[in-house]
Amino acid sequence: MNSSLVFNKIERDGPCLPRDVVESLGGTTFLASAILSDLVDSKKIKISYGKIGGSPLYYIKSQKEKLEKLYSYLHEKEQQAYDLLREKKVLRNSNLDPVMRTAIKELKDFAIPVEVILKDKTELFWRWHLLENDKIKDLIKQNITSEQSPFNREKQQIENSSDSQLIPDREKQQIETTIRSETEKKETKSKKTRVQNIKKQVENTLLSEATNFLEGKKIQIMEQNTSKRNSEIDLIIKIPSSIGELNYYCKVFCKKKCNEKDFSSVYVEGQSRKLPILLLLKGSMTKKAKEMLENDFQTITVVHLP
Repeated sequence: MNSSLVFNKIERDGPCLPRDVVESLGGTTFLASAILSDLVDSKKIKISYGKIGGSPLYYIKSQKEKLEKLYSYLHEKEQQAYDLLREKKVLRNSNLDPVMRTAIKELKDFAIPVEVILKDKTELFWRWHLLENDKIKDLIKQNITSEQSPFNREKQQIENSSDSQLIPDREKQQIETTIRSETEKKETKSKKTRVQNIKKQVENTLLSEATNFLEGKKIQIMEQNTSKRNSEIDLIIKIPSSIGELNYYCKVFCKKKCNEKDFSSVYVEGQSRKLPILLLLKGSMTKKAKEMLENDFQTITVVHLP
């Protein structure tokens, strides 16, 4: 096995895993991986972001369309984002719900970020990876003009903008970093202390209830973070099972009624951590949140705290 033989195999058969190389050319997975790594370093082949069984695909640049074999290994929401982008070719990030925004960011092999300057502001769009460069501008115009009239002025700006203002390159960093300056209102020392004590009391009560519940189920708390609102707690927990301990992302809500936005944010956080989700809820859910839980967020396990 050598680099020429490996390259010829990829050129002939399309995107490959190291085990495919071993099955075709012999040798060991370690040797195949080393040769593939050298070919990537020399820029003769490329490597996918998506993985199959923990291993990326190795392919030649002209074989990008064959990366669709990764599709069946995507999460359900990532498949939905893939299907939507493949159909529309261009998507405006601000028009996507939080779940789709998270999912599309994970599609690094298929979703290419495009930054567009509109009204002196940079807007993020996503383009299908096989879309020709000369079609990007027209599709972005169509995307903008398909919205309501307030965006018509943005269409005109796009038409007048130069191609240099379109940045369809993953390696291009954001043009501007928004810096939020936090201003604190002056408060008297006594009022500030009183508010902090109330918040601490709420936090302690909620954490105590969650801890008692989890400990009663022999579930270990590995990490803990209380949100600024003190009505939410983020936990990383270990749940015992017949196959060993399982890590979960656990969200604790103390809220009169949780809505679909709450569930979306929990789902997004779980996806970003790549962990299954347990939601401990002290309160009820809106009708729409229940529907989304049944249809869109079946991977979220909800338990009501007494």
